[in-house]
Amino acid sequence: MNDIAVTEYAPIRLLLVDVDPIDRLACGRALEPFGPQFQLVEADTAEQGLALARRETFDCLIVDHCPPAFHGLEFLAELMEDRDMPVLLVGGNDPAAAMQAVRLGALDYLVKDAARETWTWVPTRVVRALREHRALRERREVLARLRTVEAQYRHLVEQLPAITYIASLEQPGRLLYVSPQAARLGYTPEAWLADPQGLLPYVHPQDRDRLLEQVTQTYGHLTPLSCEYRLVKRDGQVLWVRDQASVVRDEEGKALFLQGTLLDISECKALGRELARYRGQREDGAVRGQQVHAVPAADPGPVTGDTRYRQLLEAAGDGILGVDALGRCTFANRAALQLLGCGDEDLAGRRLLARIGDTVELRSDQDGPLARTLRDGVQSRFTDTVRYPDGRVAVVEFSAYPTHTEDGVNGAVLVLRDISETSALVEQLSYQASHDPLTGLLNRAEFERRLERVLSASRHHDAEQHTLCFLDLDRFKAVNDTLGHAAGDQLLQSLGLLFASRLRQSDLLARLGGDEFGLLLEHCPLEQARLIAEQLCEAARSFRFPWAGGDCSVGVSIGLVPLDRGSDVSTALHAADTACYIAKKLGGDRAHALDTRERPQPLPEAPAGQPWPPFRDAPAPPRWLTGAWLPAKA
Repeated sequence: MNDIAVTEYAPIRLLLVDVDPIDRLACGRALEPFGPQFQLVEADTAEQGLALARRETFDCLIVDHCPPAFHGLEFLAELMEDRDMPVLLVGGNDPAAAMQAVRLGALDYLVKDAARETWTWVPTRVVRALREHRALRERREVLARLRTVEAQYRHLVEQLPAITYIASLEQPGRLLYVSPQAARLGYTPEAWLADPQGLLPYVHPQDRDRLLEQVTQTYGHLTPLSCEYRLVKRDGQVLWVRDQASVVRDEEGKALFLQGTLLDISECKALGRELARYRGQREDGAVRGQQVHAVPAADPGPVTGDTRYRQLLEAAGDGILGVDALGRCTFANRAALQLLGCGDEDLAGRRLLARIGDTVELRSDQDGPLARTLRDGVQSRFTDTVRYPDGRVAVVEFSAYPTHTEDGVNGAVLVLRDISETSALVEQLSYQASHDPLTGLLNRAEFERRLERVLSASRHHDAEQHTLCFLDLDRFKAVNDTLGHAAGDQLLQSLGLLFASRLRQSDLLARLGGDEFGLLLEHCPLEQARLIAEQLCEAARSFRFPWAGGDCSVGVSIGLVPLDRGSDVSTALHAADTACYIAKKLGGDRAHALDTRERPQPLPEAPAGQPWPPFRDAPAPPRWLTGAWLPAKA
């Protein structure tokens, strides 16, 4: 108890509200053995207690339940309206009052006895209440952040131009989530979620067997799903969709669920069929002439087949390109010209297997997607970047559909779609899922994933040396308590930038949570890592944090361990955390290395009055640290 109070909370300011002077005296005597660790302020009336609690800062309140002239529960209810602090209620053996106190926010209820020995339990119960209050506050903060992130993700997902879904892997076809865009088909997400077969009843009967074959392949081998099929809308109309999904796994690689999107490609299908039909009717001379037919602004006169074709191209929202068997452009609509940032002269007779003007390259090698479409007669899809003269950049998706004659493939139709916004949304989702929202550094989950990749590679390349570091800020709690959480957040952001500026480009820095950071130094032996860690300690030591007209300083304790072939993520992080504990045990503001490949050195002696393990509750150290180590490998 004594050590806990010193290291975590001292000095602890207590407010005792009790009209009985003998009880107040008993409480004071119970706290005397702990010296300056507890600072007791007394109030003998409810009014005085409320005034003190609202005017001053206390770590914990101790309130008598039923003294004369006021009721402790009423005091607690009035206090909790505007203050959040741990409260202990002291009273008679009244279970109903104890339950009511807990509902109102009290963290403990002590039963008085005639000998007043109850007060001897106050120091222990206070520390326990402080721990529980801190845990509750941190849980509320985590839940609030999770709700915020969930709202952001949901907003982004619901802005995508496709229907997004999550499907169960345990019950094939069963949907766990469907985005609101399902309403575009005339169905509610709840209707799809309630159906145990998911989307299958809404798939066109002619496409079900093909879809089931692909789904069986995905579920059997846990591979991505990519399929095009027709859905029947509620009004009976048929809609072509592209279903692309992938298996989502947890940090250990276990498959969790299938996550995918349904993109409406009906217009692309219709245009492809119409263009293929028209292309088959055109005279060969028009193709040999290598003319690009851009749609005129107006086309008066009778609506002939050629006019209808041009009007169709003009009305299309997507860009349309036609190529012959050699990949030379034969026609284009205005949307394609605008999307590619070029004119008729840039496309006329040009082989699209190489370049389109100065804006985009289309896989010049013979094994590229467009070349395979023309050679093998298969559909292909790929993306490229278009750079406009004014500096703008767009991401364009190209869908290539082959056209056939009796002699084989005679060309292809390319449908172009600007997917810049979708690509940016996907990139933003990916960034938010792997980065800490406060500091912009990697988050714990992404750090552990990358650490696992490095450890896996190390098992096959024993000569490579990597070092893992665990960083814990010193005196950070004092900044949070005295300057507030806003200052603490600003300090974490500043120190994150400071640490990142002192590292190599290949080093991985992450915020693991609270004031703890992780650092992975790849291809860096332990001795070189020591120098980097000492530079970080010096940078933190020299850093001054200005706030509200003053400034403050913090330090950092760093634990280092080398990564060997036998390590896993949990063991490596545990070892680095233990090394960080030792650094704090030695006074903090320093780096301490533990080489697990060598015989461990004796642990440092604890300062007087400070028992081992270190200051805060720590998990049991690994066997190699306690002496149950194995001989070093030859």
